[in-house]
Amino acid sequence: MKLFDVFPLVSFLILLLMITGRIIFLKKKNVPISSKSKKSVFVRFFLYPFFLLVFHLLIFELNKPAFQISFSVLPALISESLFDSIFLKISGTVLIAISLGFMGFTLDQFNYRVGGIKSFLLSFIHGNGNTTTPLTARRVI
Repeated sequence: MKLFDVFPLVSFLILLLMITGRIIFLKKKNVPISSKSKKSVFVRFFLYPFFLLVFHLLIFELNKPAFQISFSVLPALISESLFDSIFLKISGTVLIAISLGFMGFTLDQFNYRVGGIKSFLLSFIHGNGNTTTPLTARRVI
């Protein structure tokens, strides 16, 4: 397997692990993750199934070059690569790596905005009066 063929799948899995880890962390802190609003019929019966279909197609298309799968469920016009250049593969790999780094940084900073034990301790040490719970503490620096 070539690195440039496997890298999009691996980076997608890393992204899923980062988001899932943050969701689990926030659930342990009793932070509501999903909206409490009632979903409309359009959202439940059209958007969710459409999203699941597109998500499964994305997963299949990411697995196709990584595992050298020869057939495609999408039409040839959509699934053909436009350019087969090594420069585009390298630049795509660099952009994906940079975006994963930014996503990790954003998820790390989100912890301080919502609140965590570190921000709670910092607010307690600096004595700004916001020492009720870790969920209401803000980052102090």
